[in-house]
Amino acid sequence: MTYTLVRLLHFAAMILWLGGGFSLPPVRDVRRSLALGREEGARLVARLETITRLVVPAAVVTVLSGLLLVWMRGGFAAVPPRIHAGLALTLSIFAVGGLGSRPAIRDLGEGFAAGDNGRAEEAARRFVRWVRVEDALRFTTLALMVVPL
Repeated sequence: MTYTLVRLLHFAAMILWLGGGFSLPPVRDVRRSLALGREEGARLVARLETITRLVVPAAVVTVLSGLLLVWMRGGFAAVPPRIHAGLALTLSIFAVGGLGSRPAIRDLGEGFAAGDNGRAEEAARRFVRWVRVEDALRFTTLALMVVPL
């Protein structure tokens, strides 16, 4: 029973993390907001911050519940190598977000606040690039975790 509850928590957190984090809506939002200018830029940054506040805790719960599931199954020796690879990719998503996507969001906000469209556009390009890297890692992780090889 406990394993089932942890697994449900894991799936629920994963759905929020993956579903809330995939880039198509934010990328369209970035492009639309750039076209609308400075005032819309502040609202865009607020929306991106909201997405971040939702997906990061969900990602942490996903990782922690996943580790608990591994422990409940007997440790890393008891799970297939694809789970190990999925964990490594998951941790890399945190690195990409913290070192790529997050600074791009900050720079986007600063560019809009300064009225520097060139800076905002460059930050937007970096954000789109990094969030797509995150998407590729998330899709790959999901495939590794759910498709037995």
